[in-house]
Amino acid sequence: MALRITLIAGFYLAGAGCMFGQARPPAAVVELGANLPVRPVAAGDLLAITIYGAPEMSRSVRVSEGGFIRLPLLKRKIEARGAVPSELELRVGSAITEERILVDPAVVVTIAEYAVRRIRVAGAVRHPLTFEATGPVTLLEALTRAEGLSAEAGAEILVTRTSGLNTGGLTKRIVVKDLIETADPAANLILEGGEDVRDEDLMEEYREYLDQELRHLDYAPIAFVTAKDGKNVQVVIDLAQHLYKQANERVSTANTGSSPGAVSRVMAVTASS
Repeated sequence: MALRITLIAGFYLAGAGCMFGQARPPAAVVELGANLPVRPVAAGDLLAITIYGAPEMSRSVRVSEGGFIRLPLLKRKIEARGAVPSELELRVGSAITEERILVDPAVVVTIAEYAVRRIRVAGAVRHPLTFEATGPVTLLEALTRAEGLSAEAGAEILVTRTSGLNTGGLTKRIVVKDLIETADPAANLILEGGEDVRDEDLMEEYREYLDQELRHLDYAPIAFVTAKDGKNVQVVIDLAQHLYKQANERVSTANTGSSPGAVSRVMAVTASS
């Protein structure tokens, strides 16, 4: 008789577990992607979603461009973009409960793979480059990777982005003085990936234009100066001194391969206000 009572009690408890929710997973669950840096979920990220006791719903899903995910049996999509894994676990659990699929589901969400997000730094920097952002990067950090602004940099930096992790497109002009000299926090933008950072004056494009229009002077160096800030004046002075030295240098006919009347080539200096 005692054995019978024990069996009935055991069955009752098991039934109660089905009524009030799923049994919780063991505490020692190993999460895939646990070694990745923690950051909000973004479009293109690959998520590993485990719903304990519901293998038909557990799977790896990639976040759509719009920032949503879909799971089997769920009628509606779930917004994932901008949420950390723990927040997304609550969203998935709520959706499952609201659609009466499970009661009090145990959900584990980990980021298995971050989408590749590139930041391009070009224009008037010492070392133009494109690098992958594995997390938020400040504008100053991006410029540091490019070894800083070159002497030909203008007064503003243009930052553009077609779409971001948790935001839309971006077009913003940053005053170099505010970013570097004043150290204004508002000027030190947070780059999420997908941004294009370059000198607002677009001097490199103008240099290419001059190279095309003045092809016969392709040997001549070009210096950009600003009348407003007096920037790069020393560069022009150095070029002028070099030009003077070159104009007064005597080269023998044997070295030039031409007549004694040959003259030194002239360097062009272009001024930009």
